[in-house]
Amino acid sequence: MKRKSASICPVLLMVVAMLLVVIAGGPCSAAAEASIIQVGSELDFAPYALVDENGQPAGFSVDLIRAVAEAMDLSLNISADTWNTVWNDLAEGRIDALPLVAKMPSRTKLVDFSLPHTETYDSFFVRKGDPFIKNIEDASGKEIVVMRSDAAHHALLDQNFEGNLILVDTIPAGLSLISSGKHDAFLCSKLIGVFEIKQHSIKGLAAGPTIPDYKRVFSFAVKKGDAELLEKLNQGLLIVKASGEYQQIYNKWLRFDDPWLKFEKYLMPIILVVTAVFLLGGFWLYMLRRQVSKRTRELAEKNELLRRATEGLETKVMERTDELVNTNAMLQAEITDRTKAEKDIEKIFNMTNYMICTGDLQGNFTRVNKSFEQILGYSSEELLGQPYINLIHPEDKEKTLNVINNEMSRGTKIIDFENRYRCKDGTYKWLSWTSQPDPETGVAYAIAYDITESKHLEEELRKMQKLESVGILAGGIAHDFNNLLAAIRNNVYLSKMLADHESKIYKSMESAENIIDRATSLTQQLLTFSKGGAPVKKTAFIVELINESAEFVLRGTSIKCECNMSDNIWTVDVDEGQMNQVIHNLVLNAVQSMPKGGDIRISTENSELVSDSGLPLQEGRHVKIIIKDQGIGITEEHLKNVFDPYFTTKEMGRGLGLSVVYSIIKNHDGHISVESKLGAGATFTIYLPASEKQIEAEETLEDTFIAGEGKILLMDDEEIIRETAEQLLTHKGYTVECAKDGEEAIDLYKKAMEASKPFNAVILDLTIRGGMGGKDAVKKLREIDPNVKAIVASGYSNDPVLANFKEYGFVGVFAKHDKTTELGKTLHKVINGYH
Repeated sequence: MKRKSASICPVLLMVVAMLLVVIAGGPCSAAAEASIIQVGSELDFAPYALVDENGQPAGFSVDLIRAVAEAMDLSLNISADTWNTVWNDLAEGRIDALPLVAKMPSRTKLVDFSLPHTETYDSFFVRKGDPFIKNIEDASGKEIVVMRSDAAHHALLDQNFEGNLILVDTIPAGLSLISSGKHDAFLCSKLIGVFEIKQHSIKGLAAGPTIPDYKRVFSFAVKKGDAELLEKLNQGLLIVKASGEYQQIYNKWLRFDDPWLKFEKYLMPIILVVTAVFLLGGFWLYMLRRQVSKRTRELAEKNELLRRATEGLETKVMERTDELVNTNAMLQAEITDRTKAEKDIEKIFNMTNYMICTGDLQGNFTRVNKSFEQILGYSSEELLGQPYINLIHPEDKEKTLNVINNEMSRGTKIIDFENRYRCKDGTYKWLSWTSQPDPETGVAYAIAYDITESKHLEEELRKMQKLESVGILAGGIAHDFNNLLAAIRNNVYLSKMLADHESKIYKSMESAENIIDRATSLTQQLLTFSKGGAPVKKTAFIVELINESAEFVLRGTSIKCECNMSDNIWTVDVDEGQMNQVIHNLVLNAVQSMPKGGDIRISTENSELVSDSGLPLQEGRHVKIIIKDQGIGITEEHLKNVFDPYFTTKEMGRGLGLSVVYSIIKNHDGHISVESKLGAGATFTIYLPASEKQIEAEETLEDTFIAGEGKILLMDDEEIIRETAEQLLTHKGYTVECAKDGEEAIDLYKKAMEASKPFNAVILDLTIRGGMGGKDAVKKLREIDPNVKAIVASGYSNDPVLANFKEYGFVGVFAKHDKTTELGKTLHKVINGYH
């Protein structure tokens, strides 16, 4: 601990303190309005804070804040508890102040700090015979005991300590744990640790060296924002220091633990002894110099005679010597400059992140830098003398040689090109090269940098552009097709209701419904590519969905599925229909790759991604899904195209399955990748963002068209939709009026309101060709009637409005590809207020 009180003039401190008191209005004026200040102290942090034999708070910090309070006429109520308790009491505003808190950046967010009053350093306490832990790096991976919420605890948390923290409530408890043979070390103030070892007679411990980065500067701490109390404590502290009372308190509690104070009484005698030795030594040196001076004069007289005799010869020798010295100095300077330049070049050569190499004009490596070795994984010994052409990807060799030869033939001095280079582990990295051959010296110089990540991003962008171009066409086709399917489904369902359940007509209608469902499934795959589409998400457990989808695909096959699902998998926000497509297509793809049978392994786990994970995803919580098969695998040539639309190697395939998977995962802000080798199966890995929401319970309704009563307004630009829907709803008990666009729907709604015969619900088609659609119409209707019950309908099942319909003013949603019974359920919920 440093003794700072002696370094400041007490008179100056008194003057400053008095000026502060006068400026602030004086302690008496403040005390007139003050109430009792609640102060917390620690049970066992001697000699700074402790509980005496009467059970009362005591110690250096307690005496100090009492002295400050007396100087400022403040009333205190001091209570003692564990450090973790009193710290949390202050941080959460249950008490007003703490007298001894180490100031740290993370703590300044929670409390305010006064001027510092003492300081000390931390060190690691270990068992005698164990090696000392000198810094945080030495402690990495070890079990370190700290007092809960202590400065040492907070410092380790701030530095993202890589090890196990064992928390205790008091210093003696932590030291006793280490002494008993448990854990590796205890981190605390060195002064306090040594004091507690003596006080409690704890055996077998040794204190390591102080840690310079763990200096503790102690201050008073107050509740965040309590500027008035903080100012009073600062004034009082200056007064107590200036009056000398601080030094008395310091000497009472800390004198015998401060190495400086322990030996202070010996300082003056030591100074006197050193001064005496210095004076005697000076006198002896003076006498010695006199003798040397006398002898020097005698020798100088003799040398003068000799000098005159040899003056001519000496002059010539000196001249020649000067010439040699100057010549030698010039040579040494040149050698030094060259050596320094070579060292600088060597340092730059090996410190840069760029890959640098030289080669001969026959194409062999002659030198490589450290980055070249690290990025490719080879040592310099493995590369030197080897032809660089051997490491180029077979598909890139001819192109690389053509670029180099063509550029050299045109006289280009600097040549730029890209190719794939083989790493030692067999993988390839994309490199961007800049090369300069020098025919005169026979040396080729080259610099390269790794562009593998940017190439992967370019590939992702290329896939998305392909999907977008397909989506423009697919969205329109699927929308019109869904409208036609909806009309057909309505007619079929109406025909079923009118037919005898035992008749052939009824059975034919059921068969037609199944065919319509299959057609709807095909449109759903097309809609996955629809430009601007968004999944209709809800919070779900992905494990249940995976199990159900995989079981459905594998039913009736000889393939065995082994599921390894981790416990407590996080929930995700997904469109369950689309995610079912993902698992269905991946499992089906695995089944088709194993015509002779085999196993499929599916696993899930929670994954916390960091910023440098190497994945095109934001950092944070994700759910990882891995689907691995034992199939024939995928060739390297085809691996980069597996997610492209219409790409397939199957004779009967449409080439949409994996493209659908890719598009769905992207629309869920996730990522999918594949690894495979021919004959070694394939592994698909999916990352989905974890949800922060809770799963909501849903009302369960029977899968039939629920009859009802009420007045319904139906808006759709397709006449066949209006006709079939009107017949169906009328048959189920509703009164229906139809409109072909938003303008007509608004007019009908106004008239119904004016006639006091309002509509119970409105069904609005989202997309109207050449007219006002549902999104704009609902805004107008809400201006007329803020309580309008509007249901949005669309042939685009993944339109963003459907995914977030409540944000646009709707209270219900119906996708035209859904079963006809869903319309009845939606009307039932909306009219009866279940939304």
